[in-house]
Formats: sequence, structure tokens, C-alpha cells
Amino acid sequence: PFAIHLQQAAPAIFRGRPGSGLEGFATIVRAVNNEVVTWSNPVHPGDDLTIYLTGLGRTSPEIPAGYPGTIPPASAVLTPSVLIGERSASVIFAGLAPREVGVYQINVKAPWNVPTGWQVPLTIIQGGYQTTVAVRVVTNN
Repeated sequence: PFAIHLQQAAPAIFRGRPGSGLEGFATIVRAVNNEVVTWSNPVHPGDDLTIYLTGLGRTSPEIPAGYPGTIPPASAVLTPSVLIGERSASVIFAGLAPREVGVYQINVKAPWNVPTGWQVPLTIIQGGYQTTVAVRVVTNN
């Protein structure tokens, strides 16, 4: 016999699949154009973003494993924190993506004082665990 230690949450951001043209890019979508954040479609201060991921754990109302997210969407019991360049992003919603199985989403507003650069860390922290990806951030023009 052996013991298995389960976590309440272990967030992990999805990435583009090979051959998709978005290979390796985190599935973070800008609301302004409904496109994935890439080098040519960077995050801007104040952007509304949707981050697609797995591992946010239990929801309220509880949705059984293997069932799609509901409308209205079920919220994560443990609200994650999101940092962009070590600045707090406002979490608007965190929970199961509607009509998706095992896919969560976090809707955030990028902070107005977010640092710019080609490799700005975007970190999700929940229940003592975290995941980080790099995104490009530019100032508004």
C-alpha cells in the first residue's frame, strides 16, 4: 500500500497545441479583440483578460467530475490571486468555463501600473500552489 496526497487546488494554465500557430502560448484571451495574447497581441494596462486553465478545484455549486460547466457558471470555492509583473490583477470571476469539461477560467483586469516588457510574469496563486507564464506587456498607444 501507498499513500496519495491530493491537493484542494493545483492551477495550471493551458497552452496552445502544436501546429495551431499558437504553440507554447498560454491560453490568455484579450477581451478587446477576443484573441490569444501573443508577441503581436500583447497585454495592455487595464485590459480585461480571460485565462483558461485547469486545477482550480471545487466549485459552488458543486459540479461532478466529467460534467460540463453550467450557465450561470460555477465559481471556484478558493478564489485565486493573479499577479502580472508582481502587481495584483483584479479577479472578476474564477470558476468553471460554461459548457466545458475540466476547463476553468479566470477573468481579470490587468493593473494600470503593470510593468512592460517581453517576458512579464503572470502568476496564479491558489491554496498555496502557483503557476507562472510569461506574457508581453506594452503601454497603451
